[in-house]
Amino acid sequence: MNWYQETLGHGEHLGHEAAEHIARIADEYCAHERRFIELENEPRINELHVEGRELVGRKREWEELLRRTPRPGDGRNRRMRAAICAVIGLLLTFVAFWFSLLSFEPFRLGWTARLVCIGIALITPYAVHELLEAWNGEHLLKGIITIVFLAAVSGGALLAGIRADLLARQVQDISPAVVIDGENSATDQPHESFYEETRDAMRLLMVLLALAIDLGAGVAIHRAVELADNSGQDFRQIQAELDAVNEGLREIVAELTSRTNGPAQFEARFWRDFYRAMLTQSKKRAVSKILGISLCLILLSGARAFGAEKLNLVVALDLTASEGIKGHDGRSQFENNTAAVEKLLGSLPADSKVTVIGITDDSLGRPYILLSATISDDPGYFGERLASARRQVVLAWRKQASRIGATAKHTDILGALLLASELFRREGPEKRVLVLYSDMRNTTNDLNLELETAPNMQASLRTLDRQGLVPNLRGVVTFVLGADAAGVQVRRWNRVKQFWDSYFVETGAVLRCYSSLNELPKLEP
Repeated sequence: MNWYQETLGHGEHLGHEAAEHIARIADEYCAHERRFIELENEPRINELHVEGRELVGRKREWEELLRRTPRPGDGRNRRMRAAICAVIGLLLTFVAFWFSLLSFEPFRLGWTARLVCIGIALITPYAVHELLEAWNGEHLLKGIITIVFLAAVSGGALLAGIRADLLARQVQDISPAVVIDGENSATDQPHESFYEETRDAMRLLMVLLALAIDLGAGVAIHRAVELADNSGQDFRQIQAELDAVNEGLREIVAELTSRTNGPAQFEARFWRDFYRAMLTQSKKRAVSKILGISLCLILLSGARAFGAEKLNLVVALDLTASEGIKGHDGRSQFENNTAAVEKLLGSLPADSKVTVIGITDDSLGRPYILLSATISDDPGYFGERLASARRQVVLAWRKQASRIGATAKHTDILGALLLASELFRREGPEKRVLVLYSDMRNTTNDLNLELETAPNMQASLRTLDRQGLVPNLRGVVTFVLGADAAGVQVRRWNRVKQFWDSYFVETGAVLRCYSSLNELPKLEP
């Protein structure tokens, strides 16, 4: 059997190596080809970026030209709007000139003041028009119009406030009802005059109105020039040129995206074809491979040709009071062991037999079989029979676990091992696994591992052997789990572990794990 398993292991290793070699070669080829495609596409991608920037500039030019070109039948309307904007701009320029003239009048500069006022009235609208022409941005135009609107509305509000103060002054009765000669008839007058009270508001009003008038004149003149400007080209021809530029941009974007995604697209297509070819070949050769493998298994083993080796699992659960000590999580070791047994039963493979026995103060003299179940070797086409069997075993264990507890006064692990060897012997040759959930502190008359003084290990083993307390567990894969050190020093825990290491060597068992944790043992190879 060992030669047969070793032969299967060589085949599995060879298969893994071959698959990894093929995958590595395919991955290297794919990486080099991807890099080649990236380098090949890089010049064209850069060229497409340059062409795209040029087309974007041409698109903006055509859009600006299209905006200034009247639509068919829209020429008269544009001319009328241009005239209106021109008149508004001229009127606002004249008002700005007049405001400037009023500002210079107290200085009595004569014609010098008039010439300066003409320059002031013309420079701001002209500067606003040139600014809009230079930047040619809708956002800038919208910003200036917003400033004009806010300044005009704010100025109107201030002017309304001044009118309200003026009306209040007019309706205020400040004359005395009677004047008596020779007496002081002066009435209480306000300390400040109307002009002093409205001086600051008037100053702010003039600033806002000047800002609104100057900027508004510039915007109106800009609109008038823009509406009056005619490119002399046909609107439909410009629209056709703009459509051609947009089509060119779409083609550039499409090609740029295709070349950018080319390496990733090749890699995805390569692996798709690679796996599809593997699946296709697998389908073609599936029947012949299965027949060939089956024939080889029959010739090599002379035993089962299908399925895994049957599993005989014995689980020993410690039911002594020492397992009732609670940990930091508020759960006792017995509760953790019970939950671990449930997880173990939920992972049973097909074609397996499981027996759960209790470790009590007389494990062999009064055997306590907690659960015994056999799982069919047919897991079902989709594994549904195996899943159903696991659920039934787990439910049976939960029902049994609710009725047991850690109540035994002493721990008879030696008797439990003798009972396990008897269970293994009755079932015949198969894969045998023994799992013990216990602190492994045997406290019987034959062996007491809780004594303060350490017994002589070799002498104890010879004595146990003479008494027939060393069972035959040759080839049994053994796991010792939940062997915690609660209530004892680490030195004593290590002493107990060393004893069982030597004991299992004497029994011929293969001790895979000796741990204080409740980890799930690996039942299948």
